Amino acid sequence: MAQLDLPLVSVIVPVYNQALLLDKTLQSIVGQEYKNIEILISDDGSNDGTQAVLQSFKHDHRVTIFLQNQNLGITGNYNFLVAHAKGEYIAVFSGDDIMMPDKLSKQVAALNFSSAGFCHHAVIVTGLNGLGPQKLISRKYDENRTTLEDVLRNMGIPGSMSLVYRASVGEVPAFDSSIATASDWLQLIHLSAKSAGIYIDEPLCYYCQDGAYNGKDPTKYEDDFLRTIELARMRYAFPGDNIDRACNYALSRYSAGAGFRRLMRGDRAQARVQLRRSLGSLKLFPAAVILYLLTYLPLGGGFYGGLKKIYKTFFA
Repeated sequence: MAQLDLPLVSVIVPVYNQALLLDKTLQSIVGQEYKNIEILISDDGSNDGTQAVLQSFKHDHRVTIFLQNQNLGITGNYNFLVAHAKGEYIAVFSGDDIMMPDKLSKQVAALNFSSAGFCHHAVIVTGLNGLGPQKLISRKYDENRTTLEDVLRNMGIPGSMSLVYRASVGEVPAFDSSIATASDWLQLIHLSAKSAGIYIDEPLCYYCQDGAYNGKDPTKYEDDFLRTIELARMRYAFPGDNIDRACNYALSRYSAGAGFRRLMRGDRAQARVQLRRSLGSLKLFPAAVILYLLTYLPLGGGFYGGLKKIYKTFFA
């Protein structure tokens, strides 16, 4: 089958002040083995030379560049791009991550030979432009099938930049405008409520953690996560069912993380507030109680730094 006979994939890339990162990101997209793609890029009012980088890709007929006159924010920018997408599949990506050459070909193949509504994969977490120490982030799913419970309990997938989904199962608008920054998790919840996903247990992109625009600092979007859990419970759970328990687990896990970050900063009072909220899951209750009791002891951030690996064993 010729490449152009394969389904069109719309790759959507919101960018903002990513001049140092963007060339390598876009080179990784235009260099995909899977050629039947359109690449939609929306610059959200950058002032660091990002637009000059974008101009160097205008010669590629697959690339469409939008320059926003006012800042739309992450969620608004994603929705703008999805509204312009023509593909049967939509690939969500970030302006500072890097695709491996066979990423899209493997995801499209997985979707073509399944009824799954979306596909995602393992990622390699790394530093700026794919440099620095690397860490594999992968998960285990029953039969590589990702359910609504999985998406809730894991607070998403290994990285939103690993997502390709069928346009036909997406929400309209694709991202909830009431979630200003971390709207990708709620989008995944909606997708998995409609159809299970398929997981490729292989890293197909680099997740660069130095990004300033795409919400990689969890302290900046705690309210978004709490709102997401509230909306998921309201839309998909019944009291006491598996989805309700998964929401409790997600709330406990996220609140434990928020509390631990405050303990690291020495803010015991606010840590206590967060950790009290983490006591709602029976599975996490013993570890959450220990962390909660530690908020009454005058221990410094160095002590909690030493506990970080132990903390991740129970909550990560």
